Amino acid sequence: MPVSGLAAVDLFVSTLDALSDLDPTELGDGQLHRALMAVVDAAPVIEAASARLLDAWRRRNLWAEDGSRSAAARSARDAHCSRPTANRLVKRADDLHAMPVTSQAFGFGQINADHVDLLRAAAGSHRSVLFERDEAMLVEACQLLAYFEARQMIAYWISRADAELERDVAAPRYHDRHASWRPGLGGEIDIRATLDPVGGAEFTASWGQIEHELYLADQHSDVATRSLVQRRADALVEMARRASAHGSNAESRVLVTVVAGEHSLSRLCELSNGAVIAPGELVPHLDRIDVHTIVFDGPFTPIVASKQRTFTGALRRAIEVRDLHCQHPDGDRDPIGDCDIDHIIPRADGGETSLENGRLLSRHRNRNLRVRDLTAADVTVYDDDPTVVKARERLAALIAANGPPSVEAA
Repeated sequence: MPVSGLAAVDLFVSTLDALSDLDPTELGDGQLHRALMAVVDAAPVIEAASARLLDAWRRRNLWAEDGSRSAAARSARDAHCSRPTANRLVKRADDLHAMPVTSQAFGFGQINADHVDLLRAAAGSHRSVLFERDEAMLVEACQLLAYFEARQMIAYWISRADAELERDVAAPRYHDRHASWRPGLGGEIDIRATLDPVGGAEFTASWGQIEHELYLADQHSDVATRSLVQRRADALVEMARRASAHGSNAESRVLVTVVAGEHSLSRLCELSNGAVIAPGELVPHLDRIDVHTIVFDGPFTPIVASKQRTFTGALRRAIEVRDLHCQHPDGDRDPIGDCDIDHIIPRADGGETSLENGRLLSRHRNRNLRVRDLTAADVTVYDDDPTVVKARERLAALIAANGPPSVEAA
């Protein structure tokens, strides 16, 4: 029978009590994996129920019964959480009240809290009418796409929606840039900065390249290896040293690739790190932009196969623009700057250095043969599935009773 009201809450609490008694050490590998995924998949349903209850509680003004100043103040105190956390939960519940399709999908566990926050950002006050029109489409896309792809899709929708509303969002993100530093008690320097998307992409690309150089140097040194955060700090200092060595006349250039053809219909303006920007955000950088054009005729452009060993020049750039991120099916969507160009069919097996046989692959996978082509289908964490175990037991019993199956000669 359906459970409703407080009975449902009591059942939920008793289930949580049973779950808290679960000992992971008693689970096999497959059982542990499935248990974890089941709990993670259930989280959105719990968060959605919490949002609905919080919204109703707030709208009835129950939070004010004890004289609290706000719903966030009361919930933070009673739930023993921080005020920023309470503010975030109250704001999410309030926003979901005006997003019926999103709220329903959230309640059914079809999308998670990260998707909800993406959709809330898209449903900004000036886009509310357009969001109401397209909400069902955006929610469905979130259900079908990986999070990375859903984030890109919503960023593009925001860019198109702002263009449709003739709203210029480029200027604020550029003019809001700032950086500051202050000395610490021991003479250390604390640096804080917020950069516009284009300048930020240039900065992080250079920073990451120098950090990687320091990593490689550590691998060939007898000195104790630095941690990642230590290398990043040292990379900032190295950036300053190199800037001083090259003098003030050294100027970096921004490479803009204009894509024409089929692919131009699906992409507006995207940086090499995956950030989606409005074309107007390039305006402050026009005096140092180099333009490179690639024409696509369908998903793949026939480019004459090269006999060279590595992907370079226009061929490399065409693959980068086509793929934009690591193409491993179970990869982490690493951006261009963190990828190598990989031969899909290795050269040792006759693979050509061509557009069709090239792909972006994260350095982590491309330089580690053990995980280069490893996917979830290759992992055996499901081998202790009860159905599989019973099938093996039945097969073993049949073999024990009748002997192994014979193979007749053809």
